[in-house]
Amino acid sequence: MSVFLYNPYLTSCLITFALSLVFTRLMIVANITDIPVERSAHDIPTPRAGGAAIVVSFFVGSGILFHLYPPPHGFSGEVLGLVAGAIFIGAGVSFLDDIVHVPYRIRLLIQAAVAMVLVGVGLKIQCPPFEGFIGLPVIEFFLTLLFIVFVTNAANFVDGLNGLLSGSVLVALPFMIATTTLLPTTASSDYWTYLICFILFGAILGFYFYNFPKGRIFMGDVGSIFIGLMIGIIALMGQKGHPEQPTWLFIHARLFLLIYPLGFLWFDPVFTVIRRFSLGRSMFEPNRDFLLHLLNRAGYSHATVSSLYYLSVFILGTMALLTPLGYLSFIGLVLGYVLLQILFVLWVFYEARRAGVDV
Repeated sequence: MSVFLYNPYLTSCLITFALSLVFTRLMIVANITDIPVERSAHDIPTPRAGGAAIVVSFFVGSGILFHLYPPPHGFSGEVLGLVAGAIFIGAGVSFLDDIVHVPYRIRLLIQAAVAMVLVGVGLKIQCPPFEGFIGLPVIEFFLTLLFIVFVTNAANFVDGLNGLLSGSVLVALPFMIATTTLLPTTASSDYWTYLICFILFGAILGFYFYNFPKGRIFMGDVGSIFIGLMIGIIALMGQKGHPEQPTWLFIHARLFLLIYPLGFLWFDPVFTVIRRFSLGRSMFEPNRDFLLHLLNRAGYSHATVSSLYYLSVFILGTMALLTPLGYLSFIGLVLGYVLLQILFVLWVFYEARRAGVDV
């Protein structure tokens, strides 16, 4: 029992969970209010920027844990400080955007700077088939840049209903831990994958109690951008130090498996942008035309829609686990995902049209 209680991963989760509860409550008291507009999915003014509690509890919980259990593997203190500083600045700009609007160009510039820091310390998308190609560093840099910008903004875009993003990530994180555990490993970077997953789980869980099923507070851009960035870092960390692992197409298999459980969330903004383009609609004008919004407008409650996305994470996460167990191949993952996503899209449009929702 004592070994279980003194497990650093469990300790990190419990400490960060307690801190997140406290800080989320403080953010409710601070009452940085989100006023409903036509495109909003809520009807009454609600405190937002609750994601600041996720960020603060994550960093405080990490600091406490590192003091109690000095990390035995991996990066130097200088590298950790550099990465933490870049993440904190990115979260700070997003928090500022929740209070006073920050132009999107500045936010994209900050996200690009964070990606540059990650590449600088070795956290980048690896393309083993191109090893030895003179332009490989440039390719890996731009792929990492696009990846970080995508996952951070995709997380922000789908954070539109109570508990959808936070709950989906809570379901996904155990699958990320299990996938890392099942895959063959000799890399010390896995320590950091586990650690980030457990600390992030605790940080989100404390906020989640105030956000679902009733939205007593919203996470705001500071929370969604931070969560998206951390998911990206977990995926990049997961592939570091594993040259022996296979590649799919030209991307490391581990990165694919770690982001796979959240596939429905990543698909929604991409599909919506493509659909807007095909219909001649503005790419950047805020609108409630995401798949999750269509279901909500068709009469499905926040809790029901969020639960459907939790189910998608569970299904895809289970499929991801079947790969290291030898029961499912890369082709099987792709075909299974495509089939499930097509069926989901058709069902959403059917429900929206049946309810008389303009799609």
